[in-house]
Amino acid sequence: MKNQFISTTAFFLAFILSLSSLYAQETFTDGRDGTTYNIITIGSQKWMGENLKYKTETGCWDPEGAPELRNNYGCLYSFEVAKNVCPIGWHLPTSQEFSELAVYLGGVETAGNKLKEKGVDHWSETNLSVTNSSGFSARGSGNRWDSDDYDEVGEWVSFWTTSTFYDSELEEVYVFGWTLYSDESEFEKEPEDPTMGLSVRCIMD
Repeated sequence: MKNQFISTTAFFLAFILSLSSLYAQETFTDGRDGTTYNIITIGSQKWMGENLKYKTETGCWDPEGAPELRNNYGCLYSFEVAKNVCPIGWHLPTSQEFSELAVYLGGVETAGNKLKEKGVDHWSETNLSVTNSSGFSARGSGNRWDSDDYDEVGEWVSFWTTSTFYDSELEEVYVFGWTLYSDESEFEKEPEDPTMGLSVRCIMD
């Protein structure tokens, strides 16, 4: 009887350990600064579970210009820096990759509810429709204007893409960014000035 109890206990312990391994969180450590990021799988895409925090010498700023906010919200980057700032094995997403993400989550009209972190720890306001069911855990990091003015954290987050377009009327090149607002469910594609400081969310190659 004792041996049967021991073998049964061993079986259940092995079963529990196998489940723990099955559902263990996949992570990635950036060798440049030692920061570890969760990896989340959404459809066929693998994303970092947080905004990139790697601090470059130029073209990189802390939200609101405050270093203490970097850990919670990541850095803000100029477009020129953002294009190449993701670590090896990762890249700055195209606008099409963000579009595929939104479609997988039900469309641009409601994808924001599944992408934003719940609660008001890192958003100025929220609603019961926000679920973060994707695990993307977007936070309102704000942005930086080229005049060195900052929008406060909590209102929105805008992510750079690699996709540019030329406005023939203004004779200017703009970049498509994707934005989440604290009080809206949409995930919106918007033209952005490449000199601004926006967030970077890396996607696996």
